[in-house]
Amino acid sequence: QSFPGPYTLVERSNWARYDNGKYTGHVYRETRYRLDPFQEREGVRYRGTVYVFEETLRDLQKVARPLDDIIPVEFILSKTGSIRLVDDRGYPLLRNFPVFPEKALRPGDIWIAAGERIVDPRNDGNQVKLPILAEYRFLGEEPYKGEQVYRIQAQYATRYKTATSRGSKTDQKTMGSGSSQTNQPGVGQEASGPFIEASGTHVVDILIRVADGRLVLMRDTLDETFLWPDGSSVRYKGFTLTF
Repeated sequence: QSFPGPYTLVERSNWARYDNGKYTGHVYRETRYRLDPFQEREGVRYRGTVYVFEETLRDLQKVARPLDDIIPVEFILSKTGSIRLVDDRGYPLLRNFPVFPEKALRPGDIWIAAGERIVDPRNDGNQVKLPILAEYRFLGEEPYKGEQVYRIQAQYATRYKTATSRGSKTDQKTMGSGSSQTNQPGVGQEASGPFIEASGTHVVDILIRVADGRLVLMRDTLDETFLWPDGSSVRYKGFTLTF
């Protein structure tokens, strides 16, 4: 997984957005990583910059606050795919995914591994870390655009509920941002507070180049909903491509 730098990774998303059950528009998001790899004893250290752009359009008109940001990033990637953040600024958004067992795999083999996501569905600085438990299935080797790749399919559920959200509706309406939660929000929390519930599904197709183990393509088909203390909700449905 160590390649001559700089190394570029692009995540491109196309999601339909629904606010309180009503279609709002389409979200177009691009996250571009420009990273320099350094081989180390424990893995590969990546150091670089993340460029983020996001806008929501309806009938070609902007209907939500755009996001345009540049963020430094540094992490160490192990041989199995796990990540250790050196300076956590919220990126990468998906950690310890995908990961692979150290043993040789045969078509049909299944394994399960824990990971983590950073989500901020309203782009308001209220980042929350969501634990995920992904199930992977190795489908075998196949040609893709003139080269041999390994195909893996993974899936995981979005499940998150704060201690307060399990209480009464009155408790939900009066919850402040400092209330006790099962998962604590990240930095940048505003007075409105982060969401209190999340649910949904992700099905991810992963292509890994046989020659050197490099990620060729990852397609995440998702459908997930976030709920806030005042009863408002945001749902995203669509896909994210990583290449």
